[in-house]
Amino acid sequence: MEFRVDEPEPYIPDHLSIPQFMFDTTVVPRPQRPSGTPYFIEDATGRGVFEAEAKQRSYALAKAFRLKWGLGKDDVVCLLSPNDVDYGIAVWAVHLLGGIVTPGNPSYTVEELAHQIKLTKSVLVIAHSACQKTVLAAARVAGLSKSRIVYIRDAPDGHAPTLDSLITFGESSREKFEERRFSIGEAREALAFLSLSSGTTGKPKAVAISHFAVIANVLQTVAHWRINDPSWPNKFMCPGDVAMGVLPFFREYLRLQPSPETHIPLDIYGLVVNLHFQLFCGMSIVVVPKFNFTQFLKSIDKYRITNLYLVPPQIVLLCKQEATKQYDFGHVKFCMSGAAPLSGELVASLRQVLPNAVIGQGYGLTEAVASVCLIPPEAKDVTVGSSGRLLPGIKARVIKADGSLAGEGEQGELLITGPSMASCYLDNPKATKETFVDFWVRTGDEVIFRNNEIFIVDRLKEILKVKGFQVTPAELEGHLLLHPDVTDSCVVSIPDDYSGELPLAYVVLRPQAAARIKGNPKAAQQLKQVIFKHVADAKAQYKWLTGGIEFIDVIPKNPAGKILRRVLREQARSLPRPANLRARLQLPNGGFREILCHRSAAGPDPARVTEIQAPTSLTVMFYRVRVRRPHLPSTFRPKVMVRRFANQVHQQVSRLMRADFISKEPVWYKAVLQYPPLPLPPRAPPPRTDYDDRTPKPSFVPGQRMNLRKPKLRPLPVQYIEDDIRRQFFRDHPFEAFRPRTMVEGGEIEPPHAVTGEAWTRLRQRGRNPTPEDAIRFAVNLHQYHNLSLSEAYLRAVAQFRALRSEHHIATTYAALEAEHHGSVFENTEIQNMFEKERKVLESWKQEEQMDESALVAKKRWKAIVERNIGENEWTKGEEYVRLWKANIKPEYAPQLTEPIAEAPANTSSPRPNVVPSENAHVHVTTPRQ
Repeated sequence: MEFRVDEPEPYIPDHLSIPQFMFDTTVVPRPQRPSGTPYFIEDATGRGVFEAEAKQRSYALAKAFRLKWGLGKDDVVCLLSPNDVDYGIAVWAVHLLGGIVTPGNPSYTVEELAHQIKLTKSVLVIAHSACQKTVLAAARVAGLSKSRIVYIRDAPDGHAPTLDSLITFGESSREKFEERRFSIGEAREALAFLSLSSGTTGKPKAVAISHFAVIANVLQTVAHWRINDPSWPNKFMCPGDVAMGVLPFFREYLRLQPSPETHIPLDIYGLVVNLHFQLFCGMSIVVVPKFNFTQFLKSIDKYRITNLYLVPPQIVLLCKQEATKQYDFGHVKFCMSGAAPLSGELVASLRQVLPNAVIGQGYGLTEAVASVCLIPPEAKDVTVGSSGRLLPGIKARVIKADGSLAGEGEQGELLITGPSMASCYLDNPKATKETFVDFWVRTGDEVIFRNNEIFIVDRLKEILKVKGFQVTPAELEGHLLLHPDVTDSCVVSIPDDYSGELPLAYVVLRPQAAARIKGNPKAAQQLKQVIFKHVADAKAQYKWLTGGIEFIDVIPKNPAGKILRRVLREQARSLPRPANLRARLQLPNGGFREILCHRSAAGPDPARVTEIQAPTSLTVMFYRVRVRRPHLPSTFRPKVMVRRFANQVHQQVSRLMRADFISKEPVWYKAVLQYPPLPLPPRAPPPRTDYDDRTPKPSFVPGQRMNLRKPKLRPLPVQYIEDDIRRQFFRDHPFEAFRPRTMVEGGEIEPPHAVTGEAWTRLRQRGRNPTPEDAIRFAVNLHQYHNLSLSEAYLRAVAQFRALRSEHHIATTYAALEAEHHGSVFENTEIQNMFEKERKVLESWKQEEQMDESALVAKKRWKAIVERNIGENEWTKGEEYVRLWKANIKPEYAPQLTEPIAEAPANTSSPRPNVVPSENAHVHVTTPRQ
């Protein structure tokens, strides 16, 4: 039976890249983003990054990538960073060039990161500055030059490129930039991400995800939740809502329950949901680099979060911690817990914390690009055990163990297909053939369809999920075999309340090692520590054998040699559940890390230690545990020290003795009863000032929209290529910047001056001196019109400049010496020419001052007569005046020279006098008769 939803499939364009889909608001209908709503909000500072700024920075960074490293089509860039406001900008910049992004986990070891770089053939690594040592070592192993490492924040060495410096370089460059555009159907094949997903074969596989698949999953979710339907009431998310981006954008997997187990890939889930779906819906994302529960509560209240996407350990903290009661989370209207079948008790507790929120859940995997099924839009409450309803356009099949199709209510393996499926595993045809069967994806999960909803029953795959991280048993087993005392091993999972699962190793020892620990529990415990350290030194922390190490005579296998993990898994679950003690383990650098020490019936087991976020229901205090290196002592008897109140030492030690955690009574135990400590701390806490109020305060009045200050619009800096050449020229020729220049250089002399003295035909006159600007213009001309690179054009221009400078210097020196010797005189200088012009102007002013009044009146009359001799539309701007003056035509005046000319009244329409030149070069003036 084939399952699908009876909903219309959305239109999915197959010619758009992800940046075009995000920034071009005209290609696909979407909710309109309110003005003043930022894309990202930095959790620590509150700085907002708006849509225009995100687009501008993405395009500038893409231009810088192309100019500096020549990134282009199908080039892979590894992105290794915690959540950051520039994470999405880096992703979109690579996509604008047609490149591919492979997200990495910042907690990777050198070996794991080097494997990812080599597997994906990454040509550039964008890393956070906190990962510098790991990145440099991994790049050295993978054969990648350290010059191809870009840091998101400040470069640790101060010289490596950073995103901000590259963005500044891209904005200032005048080079033309054209983004990669797809033709019809090309987006289905063009890859956008290579997301690593471990399998049962050992090392991670790279899942190839196209631009079309990511866009399809976003539009499917929009159609499923009726985001674009204006008539649909009570939408889960609306434009202007604020979501908490606490889920990681990099490769991390969410394991929500130990059993039954449902998972959702957080690397793709964070990328698709936070960076694309929520921004597409017009929301703002508060970017949280690392989860801290206290800061998490403050941020929800400070930014008035409306949408939460959490994992069950965080939900447990939210429900159990007393600090939650200090806040009112009535503004939260939607909470997504991934794909977890949440228990009814946990949902009821979460309902008290979030009284106005709809609790949602779903299911997905990397090969399906985030989401496969989600909570129905009309749901008001969670169906216990359900993972939601299929998205529009996704089809599902359930295959029984005998290969037949299962019907509704029957259990089997889930197979899915749809437009948002991944393409394949990169360079792994065997795994691709096993998972992608005739365009159907085998999920490896056993499910049951009931009332159009999916219920996860069990997982067929052998992958472990530790605190949301993915752990492959074959990877740990292969590393265990490298230990000299191990001949065989098998890693299985044991359930844990907060980590989801913990890896437990069954180890078969060599005969010599088995004989050495036989009948010696202390030696066996020490060997467990050595094996634990063997794994901890080479693997990430979430891959440590925190579930414990058990020695076994033989690993159970079937006749074909396949390990019977189910047998060992059942055997591991039959072991006594360990008791828990929350403590703090001192690190070599002086810091402390929260650990969970497991105590079995045989005593404390130092090999079973894991990080937790324990709820306050555990009635155990914090202790500072000082241990010997390298890891934990064999007996694990901590020196208990008071952390705050000395009067609680005796009480807590008594509890530890009753729990058999401390077998021997301390020497000071009875003495404390006779000399009790003071009830107050020995040192008073430092006084606080009046303004040091640490109570949480809302940043604005509830019910009002966030008043985020808009960034000031500043003009883009203008960069000219001549500036770069000029800077390089004076860097190579510093003396030219201080070379004295006279007014003769570059000056033009208007009147030619005769050369006095003897005329020397071979004498070369001093001409214009070649300047650095000549070299700069020559270099630009070669670069723009002669197809030369900027560096080659610069070298040629500098060589020509030096040759001309040398030739001119020799010629000038020779001409000056020869002129001085023979007494020749050269042209006037520019200053002399200006003085000559000024002298002539002053002389003309003196002549006008010497003219008497009669001469001035005659001048005016002559001008008036000439003007009246020309027609109204024939005024020649003085040309006729000059013609008459050159012909020596003088006017004849009827009145005397000193008498003024009578002007006609304004209302009299008397004709103009006719001025006709005669043969005797006189002007006869005829006037009309009275």
